[in-house]
Amino acid sequence: MRMVFSLVMVLGLGLAGFAAWKTSQFINVTKAREQAALRRIVPTVEVLVANKELPFGHVLTPEDVVKVAWPKNALPENMRVSGLLCMADWVHAS
Repeated sequence: MRMVFSLVMVLGLGLAGFAAWKTSQFINVTKAREQAALRRIVPTVEVLVANKELPFGHVLTPEDVVKVAWPKNALPENMRVSGLLCMADWVHAS
């Protein structure tokens, strides 16, 4: 009977050790994937875009636009990225 108990104890400890080792491997792989994904993040800048469809000739108001993150390498060449204009600079004064 002691032999069976010892065998079950050793088998249980072996399975527990194997489970801990596989969990450690899984966590390490997950961390590596997360770090690789962070390296692939594209730098962005905030730009103003229309938050709804606007007809041609519509006078912009602050309610018509929203700030969004835009990929920096996808901006048109004539886009101002050094800072946002004041609302008074781009919204038609009524």
